[in-house]
Amino acid sequence: MSVSDGTNRELGKGFALFAIAFGLLVCVLTLLSVIGLTGSISAILFAVLSLSAFVVIGFAARTMHLPDFQVASRRVPPGLNGMATAAAFLGSGGFLGLAAAFYAGNRAALAVVIGWALGFLALAVLVAPYMRKAAAVSVADFLAIRFGSGLVRLAATVVTVVCLAAFLVAEIAVAGRIAAMLLPIGPETAIVIVVLIILAGTLLGGMEAVTMTAIAQYIVLAIAFLTPVTVLSLQYFDFPLPQLSYGYALTEVANLGGPIAVDEANRFLPLPAMDGFNMVVLAISLAAGVAVLPHVATRSVTATGISAARRSAGWAFFFVLVIVATAPAYGAFAQLVRLQNPDGASFDAALLVLSLPQAADLLPSISALAATGALAAVLAAATALLFAIANTAGHDFYGGILDRRGPSGRRLIVTRVILIAVAGLAGWQAIHAADQVFDVAATSVSLAASGLFPALVLGVWWKRATALGALAGIVFGFAAAAAYVWMVVYGDVPPWRPLGTGGAGLPPMASAFFGLPIGVLALVLVSQITPIQSPERMEILETIRRPTPSPIFDA
Repeated sequence: MSVSDGTNRELGKGFALFAIAFGLLVCVLTLLSVIGLTGSISAILFAVLSLSAFVVIGFAARTMHLPDFQVASRRVPPGLNGMATAAAFLGSGGFLGLAAAFYAGNRAALAVVIGWALGFLALAVLVAPYMRKAAAVSVADFLAIRFGSGLVRLAATVVTVVCLAAFLVAEIAVAGRIAAMLLPIGPETAIVIVVLIILAGTLLGGMEAVTMTAIAQYIVLAIAFLTPVTVLSLQYFDFPLPQLSYGYALTEVANLGGPIAVDEANRFLPLPAMDGFNMVVLAISLAAGVAVLPHVATRSVTATGISAARRSAGWAFFFVLVIVATAPAYGAFAQLVRLQNPDGASFDAALLVLSLPQAADLLPSISALAATGALAAVLAAATALLFAIANTAGHDFYGGILDRRGPSGRRLIVTRVILIAVAGLAGWQAIHAADQVFDVAATSVSLAASGLFPALVLGVWWKRATALGALAGIVFGFAAAAAYVWMVVYGDVPPWRPLGTGGAGLPPMASAFFGLPIGVLALVLVSQITPIQSPERMEILETIRRPTPSPIFDA
């Protein structure tokens, strides 16, 4: 199932047919629910058919060709690439956490939305075209191409693995919980099944399979996320656009006495009460992190060209926006349902997207659909995270440092072995220690910003940046942010509060407040006192920056 210029149109038709088929499945199960199909049977059918489709797509995308495995042969069209990027990005935080934050009335949700929007803008302008121009395989690979340093490659590899590891464990744990809700199985068995499905979407096809399954998963999650609130919008206001009608719902909530306070924890997007300063810091931290988040930024290298990489980031933001713009509707309609039925409507605030359909007395099939969409979203993120970790370890650590002259076949085998090992270890952690990783997982974006943003962005936009400077920026920026996270999460140190500010202090999610400036300062100072790079290395930089379609090399 190779992605090439000649098959792009057929690929689009294929996924259009998949969307139609899934839509028909929703309609059929909804009609069956009307005549008595139980919610448990609907859940099993949705889960089994969707998961089977993901496995089949992953198997069909199998390859023994290293460029297919690493970068999908750089032939993914912008629209589909954007859809796959959005699916990889959203995960439990985008599908579950943001709606729960709006339901709780947490103003920090606005900072998250702004940060994500600015992050995709920065990705499109500052990062994606240059990674594609350099024909890099990963963020660490791009930095090694730019600076010609094995130490820079190693440092970026370590940051990538550390940033994404807890994120991966958390997503697998959430996927196992949702799978256990859909299927009549225990949570441990559910996690084993989740790990096997993730491997099916990565092991045989690599980035090719990750891309194909992520597109299908986005279709499922988008339909599942939009359907419940669209039905509620039609029921309450005879209008099928909840992104616009939720304002009327908020008016009704105000007329009924105002929103009900929600104090329940939101582990998928842990946002404490914040003042304006901390909200700005959080937005900046998220923006810098989204722009360089390894499993998101790496998707730019699968694009067909430089302009396509920019358009891919734009499409990714559009597809994320579809979900983000709908999340406030969940909060508004949930408050309305709860106020109109105070005795019967109860919610698990963190799982609002899953509990709202049942609380609003929607058909059982819609509740099952929402859970299936959540599972698709979390699987897409977990698959992308697993591949980013294994591909970076296989390509950059093994192939770029340990065995630089090894054949591509050996590198492919090593990467697949790493995939299996990382998936197994993450699954084990999800079973035995999942609760310990959620707080750290939420800081992944900020840690990535601190460790990678200075070297990656200044490496392109400041010619004087040197390899030792980049190394210092990575090490000191990441260390500063990681130290703050460690002290607050594990060291019982209260979050830092600037003078004159209130709220709960600076959350670990915004640890880039310390890491970003320290990383930039370290990079600049060390670059100024170290020799400028060789003419050959400067020519590589000029080639990366030159707005011509030909990259340095293309696999």
